[in-house]
Amino acid sequence: MATQDTGKFLEALNTYVGTHVRSKLNTFYTIVTMTNTSLAQGFKEGYNDVLKGSPDLPEISDNQFNTLGTKALNKVAAYVKDPKSWPVLMPGSVQGSKLVYGVRRDVRKAYAIAKGEGVAGINKYLKSVGSRGLKGVKDYGGGDSVTARQTEVGTLKSGTHRAHQATSTVGAAQLSAAMEFLTRTKDFAGFSGVETSKDLMDIYSDIALKYTTTGTKTGGAKVSLNEKQFIEIFLGPRSENLAGSQSTDWRNLKPLLEDAVTAYLEKTPIEDRSGSKSIRENAEDQAEHILVASIVGNDARGSLMGIAKARVKGGKTKKSSRKKDSVPKVIAKPVKSRAGSSKKAKSFRADRGKTPAQAPLFLIGILNQKLPGKVQQNMVSPRLVNRTGRLARSARVTDISTTAQGFPSIGYTYKRDAYETFEMGNRQGSANRDPRRLIDMSIRQLAAQFAIGRFYTRRG
Repeated sequence: MATQDTGKFLEALNTYVGTHVRSKLNTFYTIVTMTNTSLAQGFKEGYNDVLKGSPDLPEISDNQFNTLGTKALNKVAAYVKDPKSWPVLMPGSVQGSKLVYGVRRDVRKAYAIAKGEGVAGINKYLKSVGSRGLKGVKDYGGGDSVTARQTEVGTLKSGTHRAHQATSTVGAAQLSAAMEFLTRTKDFAGFSGVETSKDLMDIYSDIALKYTTTGTKTGGAKVSLNEKQFIEIFLGPRSENLAGSQSTDWRNLKPLLEDAVTAYLEKTPIEDRSGSKSIRENAEDQAEHILVASIVGNDARGSLMGIAKARVKGGKTKKSSRKKDSVPKVIAKPVKSRAGSSKKAKSFRADRGKTPAQAPLFLIGILNQKLPGKVQQNMVSPRLVNRTGRLARSARVTDISTTAQGFPSIGYTYKRDAYETFEMGNRQGSANRDPRRLIDMSIRQLAAQFAIGRFYTRRG
């Protein structure tokens, strides 16, 4: 595969992973651990940074920092034990030396209490030896010229960090999202088994136990926790939370992932394989989804006038002022006319002024955005039950055409090599578990909002 196309694919992958995964981790059930020694070390590192810019302040002994660490830990423990607070004391806590608590989402107040106690303790000590206290925003004259982080108080607090542990790191969640993107990409089924992916898969095997990832290319990845999983956080010194210090940090995982993907694409001749969507087309898909996103929420008539091209097999090409490659080529294939009819099947065109139901590019894009989620939602007994998500993710509308009688005909496909066996007439086939009925029902539920009226579906 050309280096240019590989780059586009990696760019699409990283766009899908997105940055909102980081903030999502703060909403999960969290277990936090802190110790008196970790807090003491954090206060020490922060105060040493203060001394670099304020040599007039005195040195503080390790014993004093240890005392401050214990006091701060006990202050947080009192907050955790308060029945009005969210956190719950967990097994493993030891009075005065170690605190472990669980909370239904990460709460910053506990960290603020620990750091605030450190500031108060150091100020009290400084005054006891005849020195001035640490300067805050007000001591710099207030206003917007100095932020809290730039003050001596802010510098002290920055010595103590909240660090995600093991598979709870942001990088682990991002890798989970990236692997979900690859599973949605046709011809990547063998990626996890090749030698070039071995190191990555060794790490991912543990991460996969923690996270479930869904999402769309327009909305990016949506990471959630598997059952009975939680986020692990350790509050301690900055020196133990350096970027790349854990194997699951994104700084370590991203190059490992990109190298593995690049090697796979270079050694596997899949970019133009007929009969399936290519890696190159997958990268170009981003243009389609950007286009669809611009149409949604706007007037369909006005938005469709901006479509650059919608090629119809056997038809003419509509032009617009958009750049030549701003949207992908979408073919609305005609279907064979019914037996006994001499009329040729008509194909829809993405003409100006047509309704959404008459605009293939618009409707195909909208249906493919929502179809996997709708199929998964409908996968309940006695129908096929969702377990891996592969069937739902593989469901995709391929074209829209008209029958000889003028009715819309929506073509679709799914991962037939794995699920066609459940179609009526096949080895495991049954009326309830037939994937065609499942996907047909899902398409009809989605298409109802466009008032298409009578239409047909067909599995390609």
